Amino acid sequence: LAELDTLITRRDDELAAAARNYQPLLDQLDRRDRVGTQAAAAINEALASNPPEVARRFLDQVWRQVLLQVGNEHGPDSPQWQEHASAIDGLLWSFHPKTAGDDRKALAQRLPLILKTLKSGMERIELPIPAQETYLDDFFMLQREALRAAPVATTAADPDAEIPATGLPGSSGQVLAGEVRSGQLTLATLDYADVEPPPSRAAAYAAGDWLSFMMPDGKARLGQVGLISRRILLINPDAGLAIAIHPAILDRQLREGDASIRSGFSLFERAATRALRKNGQA
Repeated sequence: LAELDTLITRRDDELAAAARNYQPLLDQLDRRDRVGTQAAAAINEALASNPPEVARRFLDQVWRQVLLQVGNEHGPDSPQWQEHASAIDGLLWSFHPKTAGDDRKALAQRLPLILKTLKSGMERIELPIPAQETYLDDFFMLQREALRAAPVATTAADPDAEIPATGLPGSSGQVLAGEVRSGQLTLATLDYADVEPPPSRAAAYAAGDWLSFMMPDGKARLGQVGLISRRILLINPDAGLAIAIHPAILDRQLREGDASIRSGFSLFERAATRALRKNGQA
């Protein structure tokens, strides 16, 4: 029994060490969340200013993707992020009426850089050339009207509409299976299509617990909680399992009975128990 306890302890140490190898991948997922939240905040703030319809469509459907890509590549604190986030204010400012000579001069000075950033952003996400040209032509018309001091057409605000403070608008709660890679490591993911907040209730599990959970294909898997951050890392090398799950997904499965805490019932411990019983020692 002492030898078995030693073997189980060694196995737990091996699992913990294996889990730590996935920390950089969990950090990568955490950064993606942060970028998604900050991109949504920047876009929502701009939409709240009630811009012209073409600008609203551009920011929501195009520039949101640009910010996400720039943020994931360079980080939300990078000069690249600041450049593309500032382009939002510059674009909307270019539509405001400009009658004073200083305002016209400022537009002439700032507009080339604004357009250059917009163009490079659209190319970054591979927006088709005809769509790029259509947006730029529409922006040119609005900017020309601004020089004529004509009021810019705006979309009437819906008093009942709510703009989420965080997360992507129109969040569907859709669960997606995917993966992230770093070097030789591949980490499966079970996540939401959009940025979703973690559950408000405290988790019923802790690091070291074994959990049974359900994959989207309906198959049950068993893994040990290796790390807890904005995702839950479940690992079971014997079954080739290493997956990061959004805590809200795991919380929902636990409440609905699709997941359960199975601490003390790992495949390894079950096999050891069966071996002991077979030898008449348990």
